[in-house]
Amino acid sequence: MIYYFSATGNSRWAAKRLGEALGEETFDIAAGAGRQRAAGDPLVAPSPCAPKRGAPVPGDPFIGLVFPIHAWGIPVPMRRFIEAMPVCPPEKEVAVYAVCTCGDDCGRCDTQLAELLHEKGMKLRGIYSVTMPNTYLLLPGFDVDPKPLEQKKLREAEGRMEAIVRAIRSGISAADAALYHAGTLPRLKSRWGQRLFLQSVRKPSPFFAGEKCVGCGRCVQVCPMGTITMHEGKPRWEGECVRCHACLHHCSAHAIEAGSSTRGKGRYVCPLS
Repeated sequence: MIYYFSATGNSRWAAKRLGEALGEETFDIAAGAGRQRAAGDPLVAPSPCAPKRGAPVPGDPFIGLVFPIHAWGIPVPMRRFIEAMPVCPPEKEVAVYAVCTCGDDCGRCDTQLAELLHEKGMKLRGIYSVTMPNTYLLLPGFDVDPKPLEQKKLREAEGRMEAIVRAIRSGISAADAALYHAGTLPRLKSRWGQRLFLQSVRKPSPFFAGEKCVGCGRCVQVCPMGTITMHEGKPRWEGECVRCHACLHHCSAHAIEAGSSTRGKGRYVCPLS
């Protein structure tokens, strides 16, 4: 099984592509969490410890994780999904592979994920990264990629995913295959980037709908945290916001902003997913 989290479609495409190539089913953890919230249930992640047929590594259960990089680390929804998984008994060796989508580099997300999985009795067999069009807009100087660069990244992502599939089938680690891009100063970026990012998550959401809002409710549908609700035909952000940008990018009216930091900037939804 391949579990994925995606805000703008980049990771959804990567998960579907991986699932098709390996003959594995895919599961959207945001949709699953939404169903549990609607029923009033706490987040419960399925157990990956049971053996499955068709595992790429003979004799091992298989689990795949696909998610975008947030501030050189694991996004909050995926981290909580893993934390909610039951601990696997020592006799069950689970082969975990991860694919990260990123606008540029991943920092030490690999170390973070390995440590988190270790606490659950699972071993990270390999982690790989795919460079996709940029989606983060909240900092000065951050914007979506120009169209030529966006199209170039999408074309190259196809070949990258093919190489990742070959590496997983062959049991090649990310380091051996050079398929994980940590970037410069990876430990520093992950340590401080994640710290500052998580501090921002604890604050009220900066997103709001402007005058162009048509009240379609699309932002409510795509929010992975159930943060957005409709009041008198307009969206309202209440509760925790993980800064995934799903609402902003999926708004066809371009009505959603985050203060002045996103004004005049582009929007992006993966055309492949």
